Amino acid sequence: MPAARHRGKDDVLDSARIARAVLGLRLDQLCWPRAGGTRTAIRVLVSARDQMSTERTKMINSLTALVRGVDLGVEARKALTSAQITTIAGWRTRDEDPATAACRREAIRLASRIRTLGHDLAANMAELRRFTAAEVPELLNLPGVGPVVAGHDPACLVPSRSGAL
Repeated sequence: MPAARHRGKDDVLDSARIARAVLGLRLDQLCWPRAGGTRTAIRVLVSARDQMSTERTKMINSLTALVRGVDLGVEARKALTSAQITTIAGWRTRDEDPATAACRREAIRLASRIRTLGHDLAANMAELRRFTAAEVPELLNLPGVGPVVAGHDPACLVPSRSGAL
């Protein structure tokens, strides 16, 4: 079969492989490979949320490391609170040595970015809640299932209302 490798990718071959792979599955076990409308919006929102959450965590970790390593007047032995982050974001530059001033500017930038990401995540959650409530309300009624869990892949969790692929 080495000669088959040199032919490259073939849509007909891919289609046959996919068909064989799903032969034993029930209709409710299949996912829509490309959903449109609300399901696409949910996928995009969940993906964006994951990215924003990861970025926000990195920013918080960076800010924490900065205020623990440089004396900027912040008590940072424990995790930074929202109030501390808000205070840092509101700082103004001071007349101080250039190294401390650079650290202060970076702390302000990080804190501001953390706050912006927090607002963006809240807006994302509101939109995700609205879309998942419209698409999969039955999942949101389950204990422990919120918009993020319900939105990770609603096409796989609940069969399509039309029942057709």
